[in-house]
Amino acid sequence: MAEVQTSLRSAGWVSLWALGQLVVQVALQVALAKYFGASADMDAFVAAMAIPTVVSSVVVGSFGFAFVPVFSQRWSEGDPLAAWSAVTQVFFLVACVMTLLSVFVFWLARPLTGLLYSGFSVAQLDLSERLLRILAWLILANGLTSCTQAIHHVQKRFLVPAAAPVVGIATSVVWTVCFRDRGITAAAQAVVAGSLVTVMLQSFGLLQHFRLNWRCDQAVQRWLRLMVPLVCGAAYYRIDPLIDRFLASGLPAGSISHLGYASRVVTAVLLLSTSGLSIVVFPNFAAHYARGHMPALRLEVAHALRCLVVVVTPLVLGLAFYSGPLIRDVFERGEFVAADSQAVAGLMILYLGMIVGASLGEITAKVLYALADTRTPTFIGCAGFTLGLMLKIVLVGGFGVAGIVFATSTYFLLNASAMAWVVHRRLGSGIFEGIGGASLRAISAAAFTVMAVWPLVQSELPLASLWAAPVGGLLYLASLLALGDDLARRLVQYIMSILLYR
Repeated sequence: MAEVQTSLRSAGWVSLWALGQLVVQVALQVALAKYFGASADMDAFVAAMAIPTVVSSVVVGSFGFAFVPVFSQRWSEGDPLAAWSAVTQVFFLVACVMTLLSVFVFWLARPLTGLLYSGFSVAQLDLSERLLRILAWLILANGLTSCTQAIHHVQKRFLVPAAAPVVGIATSVVWTVCFRDRGITAAAQAVVAGSLVTVMLQSFGLLQHFRLNWRCDQAVQRWLRLMVPLVCGAAYYRIDPLIDRFLASGLPAGSISHLGYASRVVTAVLLLSTSGLSIVVFPNFAAHYARGHMPALRLEVAHALRCLVVVVTPLVLGLAFYSGPLIRDVFERGEFVAADSQAVAGLMILYLGMIVGASLGEITAKVLYALADTRTPTFIGCAGFTLGLMLKIVLVGGFGVAGIVFATSTYFLLNASAMAWVVHRRLGSGIFEGIGGASLRAISAAAFTVMAVWPLVQSELPLASLWAAPVGGLLYLASLLALGDDLARRLVQYIMSILLYR
């Protein structure tokens, strides 16, 4: 039980930094919306951004899923020098592969954009090519970010990898504002600059421990064997953003921009909902399994799922009712007009299924990765993506980007349900202990909160929906306490212990 409480404490700190990351991410999107709106230039930026994002996601998007279980065991063997030697081999392997991919995308920028975005005008293709040559170096930066994050996490050090992206994205915001006269090119430069800052901050303190050894460590070989199915599967189902932008490139101008704004807001919400929890519990999952402590593993999984219900429920209900006012208050200024707010808010509501599916899938997939099973999540991901792809092709003609988003939410929910069923089969029904009561309390408290903040959201107060968010958070916590929720009680006790600490 002590380890579960420690996980809650660590998850709280990581979630606090995730909240900071949410704030700076929203600030970056506000800057982009103000200066570039939903223009053809913004369409080109979102399209170009998708290529390095997908390439890096395919290669290292699942890096930690294979790295943490393998190197948790390596570190537990009590030979830190040998462990650091193996980590050094992985780091330099990742650096070499991602550098080659960055050069490859830089060199083939024009044929890639021409192939993927045939619906663009010549001017948009030219701009996409120029932006892609800048953004290609995100592949290297993202690869090193994933690698250094995993090294910190396997040692259960969560503060630096949680704080570094906040500073990095803040750098992107400042760059975008200061160099906005350069046009959309400034946005591409800003993203790369922020990513490099993140890598440097996460690398600080690690490089001094590296030990170069040319003999391939057994842990590295095992990590590579686990990575193969992950990369093979990701090469298929992680191309989703490219598919979305390809299908949207033939739609009216601004469609890709609306899709980009909505998807980035959803990504920010997912950071807040699951990042702290999943990051902290994953090493614990792996450690319990490595030691053969299956009852403790089931307890940890059940605790994680209850936490997930408590966190995700108010976010989903809040966005379902208040996406319109929220998007209007946050983005509607400068080049981002009322019609853009309405379009993005509608997509946000359709993305709610993805928020639920991605949150549940994040936890259940990490349980399977902790069991050293990388094939099952890969198979489920590929099957779900195939269904989603067929739905997108069918729906995009009649419903535009709304059809794309609906299909995305559908297959995320199906994937998460399938993985939850597999985890239940592997570990037993104990993983769902307390879920019914937690769900009932969370839904009741969230429904009360949504109704209680309605007058504030509808008031004439400037940025009313933004004021309603913290008020709603406090009301939700108070409601959970009134309903006797144990997680809320322990959270308040922990906060009070910090405030009263001498």
